Amino acid sequence: MSRIVRTPAPLIVSVIAGLLALSLAGCASNAPEPTAIPPARTPTQLPVVTRIVPPPPSPTPTPIPTLAPEIFDAAGDWTLRITLDVRGSAFVQRQSYFGAASFTADERGAVSGSGYFTPALDGGRCEAETLVEEPITYRVVGEVLPGADGPRVDLRLIPDNIRQPE
Repeated sequence: MSRIVRTPAPLIVSVIAGLLALSLAGCASNAPEPTAIPPARTPTQLPVVTRIVPPPPSPTPTPIPTLAPEIFDAAGDWTLRITLDVRGSAFVQRQSYFGAASFTADERGAVSGSGYFTPALDGGRCEAETLVEEPITYRVVGEVLPGADGPRVDLRLIPDNIRQPE
């Protein structure tokens, strides 16, 4: 007959108690904390280099050339009253234009402005009269030039409407 060997109960209890004591020893407060394993470093994005470029310097204005004194003396605002007579026409004895031109001459000698003419007819072989009472308007452009006797102004009168009836 065979005999069953039994382990005494106190032996099992002491083995379990020993195992519990060992597992609780790891939780004791005086036990050193485990060292943390640093995480693997992931590569960072390359830095973006930003350059601030100042704007280019503003262009230096060209100096005004030294003008003849008479040109500089002619600078300013001017108004001319104009009477223009056209004689010897087969149509009328005399055709007159009365008007004015206002212009400005700057320090460089450039001239710009505007003006008008009002036409008038006198006598002749037949009775003539103007078709429209509106004045003939024009732009004034030109320049001041030095002359032997003083400044001379060369003006060009450019009609605003070349098809305007007189």
